[in-house]
Amino acid sequence: MPRIFTEFYRAPNVKETDAEGTGLGLSLVRRIVDLYQGKIAVDSQPGKGTTFTVVLPRDSGASTAN
Repeated sequence: MPRIFTEFYRAPNVKETDAEGTGLGLSLVRRIVDLYQGKIAVDSQPGKGTTFTVVLPRDSGASTAN
């Protein structure tokens, strides 16, 4: 699963499910989480599904636009 955050990556089984998409979603999530110095946990069980947990700090120290 190391490639799941790579831009345009789609799992090999996506053709079996007819799922639409471009493969950009998880790479965008990774960038946003990194920007806010958060963490992503992945729990995948083949044949059952995958759970993503995103944790963001309350105050990342990033400046906000006014």
